[in-house]
Amino acid sequence: MEITLPLLHMQIDLFIVLLGFFVGGVSAFFGIGGGFLVVPALNLIFGVPQAHAVGSSLAQMVPTSFFGLVPHWRKGNIVWQVPAVFFIGACAGIELGAWLVEMLDDPDLVTTVAGRTVRTSQIFLLSGLSVIFVLKGLFFIYESTRIPRRENGEPGLRFTRLLRFVKIPPMLRPRRDEFEPLPLLNLAAVGFAGGAAIGFLGLGGGFVALPLFIYLVGMDTKKAVGSSLLLVFLSASWGMFRHAVAGRENVDWAITLAIVIGSLVGSQAGALLNSVVKPQNIRKYMGYVDLTTAVLMWAGFAARLLLK
Repeated sequence: MEITLPLLHMQIDLFIVLLGFFVGGVSAFFGIGGGFLVVPALNLIFGVPQAHAVGSSLAQMVPTSFFGLVPHWRKGNIVWQVPAVFFIGACAGIELGAWLVEMLDDPDLVTTVAGRTVRTSQIFLLSGLSVIFVLKGLFFIYESTRIPRRENGEPGLRFTRLLRFVKIPPMLRPRRDEFEPLPLLNLAAVGFAGGAAIGFLGLGGGFVALPLFIYLVGMDTKKAVGSSLLLVFLSASWGMFRHAVAGRENVDWAITLAIVIGSLVGSQAGALLNSVVKPQNIRKYMGYVDLTTAVLMWAGFAARLLLK
């Protein structure tokens, strides 16, 4: 079902608007960009080529993350030093990821699945994302329900030693007591790896950063959510520039607008829910969302193969 916007000479899909509403709510509630939902949905359900799905996903994250960022900023849930350093490392990684997208999205690179021809890029996207979703989802659920927590519902600090194992100066120190001091270079290196995922999979950074901010940096869940949204806004802005402006032209603006219209409402609902849900439940629900998304991606892919 399509809606015509006469002033913009553009038609937008109502189902993509509904996708935007859901993505906006998830983004503001969990502190992620929603690219892990948008890219598979556009690519595997709506049939948008991966390069355009990634570019459009990054473009919609800029306003979507901003809508969710504002209420978190008002509540004091943003620790800007950590996402700023993470972003510096991510910029270089985004370049690597964007290059890989273009290389693998060649129409001549195809494979056969169940007697039907499928782009190789779709197989890489589906396999990579589903493995990450399952592992991350299971860990979130196990940690939030089985591993002993602090009195405030936050996870223990045992994992924070991993990011501080090699202490190379300079050190990043918080203005308040949001986290323990950690090496700048370690955080930037992790940001580079996250940036590669951002550029290749169309993720906004929050998908990678949220668990890192909670378990490795040692931030409280709600501050990690707000700080993750700031990273999403920064990384998605850079990723959109590389996909839309710098000679790639991988953004479908009609799709982007449809998602943004829905996310404008959904992000406010997500931020409101985040303020009333316990930290351990936020992490547990994130795990369930990851596992459900992995199943839905394969279901959507299978459905498209059967309908061809």
